[in-house]
Amino acid sequence: QYHRANAQTIGRIRHQLIDGGLYFYQKDNLRALALLQLYLNTQHHPLFHKQQQETGLASFYAGRIAYGMKDYALAERYADVALKDNDYAREAAQLKIYCMKNHIANEEDAQTYIRTLQALYEKDRGNAHYRGLIIEFYSERGMHAELASFVDTELARHHKDKLLWALKGDTEMQAHRWDVAINAYQHAVVLDSLFLPALYNIGICYTSKAIQTRDSIETGGGQITQKQIAAIRHLLADGQPYLEKARRLDPLRHTVDWAPPLYQVYYALGDPRAEEVKRLIKM
Repeated sequence: QYHRANAQTIGRIRHQLIDGGLYFYQKDNLRALALLQLYLNTQHHPLFHKQQQETGLASFYAGRIAYGMKDYALAERYADVALKDNDYAREAAQLKIYCMKNHIANEEDAQTYIRTLQALYEKDRGNAHYRGLIIEFYSERGMHAELASFVDTELARHHKDKLLWALKGDTEMQAHRWDVAINAYQHAVVLDSLFLPALYNIGICYTSKAIQTRDSIETGGGQITQKQIAAIRHLLADGQPYLEKARRLDPLRHTVDWAPPLYQVYYALGDPRAEEVKRLIKM
């Protein structure tokens, strides 16, 4: 009986370690971590065997504090504990994957990270953090084929996601597949008619295709025909309204610099507005 009363009294005091840890969280993280660690380090003491443990909560916040201190090994260790608590499993999984990301030291680590990330995303398809990290991983490593495959898979599930369509446009644009890129960006614009980056990039794709067409003729050493000139001018004219809309949406060019390509289009088409836009390029 004395043992039970003692356990209850000390248990109430012990629980205050969590209250204190949460109170000092983001105010004094060293103190907060010390309090949470003391709570966790005493969980297996015989006095507390029959008491309800809040190790998930304590571990999750201890992990977040350790992550903020860039102690990724410690943060991941606490995330692993929090993963066992259903109330904190989703957040703990995110914390763990960010720890792994910051822990990559070699190719083996990188492959372990991306496999774990893909497995987590497979279980939690609504998690935008995981999708973003997968895209970031492939993009930073120049894994264009993997990125394109991932984006196509995602679009099959989320065909009304304008950002995914824009990303598909980006990947196709990098590969100089202008028509496929234009089609992808146009899907994004259908979903959001004011989607500035997509509008601008449609214009860029048309002008780039026109330049590539001209260059391929010149490189081949052939004489450019009037029909080919007309086709090039047609491409430039197709891109013109998209660049003009980008200009209307972003007149000060905070997001996209529409002036150089628009000048190029106006100049090639003999539009008198070319001189006005040319002055803007110098600013």
